[in-house]
Amino acid sequence: MSGGVALLRAALGPSWHEALLEMASRPCDLFLRLLDGSFREYQRSAQRWWKAIEPNHLDVDGRPRPVYFVSSNSHSLANLLGGYAHVHKAQLLEFCRRVDPEGLAAPLDAAMAKGDDVTTWNILYYVLRAYLHDRTATDDRLAAVQQFDAESGVRTIMSPGKIDVDAQVIDLSRLRPDRVDPRGPRARDGAPGRETGAHPQHRLTARDGAYHH
Repeated sequence: MSGGVALLRAALGPSWHEALLEMASRPCDLFLRLLDGSFREYQRSAQRWWKAIEPNHLDVDGRPRPVYFVSSNSHSLANLLGGYAHVHKAQLLEFCRRVDPEGLAAPLDAAMAKGDDVTTWNILYYVLRAYLHDRTATDDRLAAVQQFDAESGVRTIMSPGKIDVDAQVIDLSRLRPDRVDPRGPRARDGAPGRETGAHPQHRLTARDGAYHH
């Protein structure tokens, strides 16, 4: 599903299919309402956005959990913490060599031959986006990646409150150390994973500051 279709469905709500049928059944006079630049309108939009996210970070007793906010491209933390590219490295390598998106197959093989892990993973993370949006794919790859990320405590919320700013709620206590990018934080035993100072009740909310997913 393309990003535009997903946004349209989110804007129309749960009855999106019926709404589309209604619009297709007769001539329509459609218009778009843009938010004005006032601080008051911004406050309303921000509150609606947060209200759609807040239930996803409450504790089992309904109390808010500590939360850290990060503004970044939505793929950044998902790539580093979700681990899809690491677990599916062979799949991405095969895709890159077969499709060669933007001529990246040769630089990728060169980086791997030199043992340049930094460049290798930077390219693979970039290739993941092309892999997700491959028009020849017969499966819903985006849904598969988001399900995989959810197993690692990384949940994506598309257009919360019907505001076009996607968010991810990352439960630090559910991160899978074996999936975290090996260049990231390491535990005291040297294994890649959570920093030992991370509180099990804490969550991280990433806001899409620009766009994996």
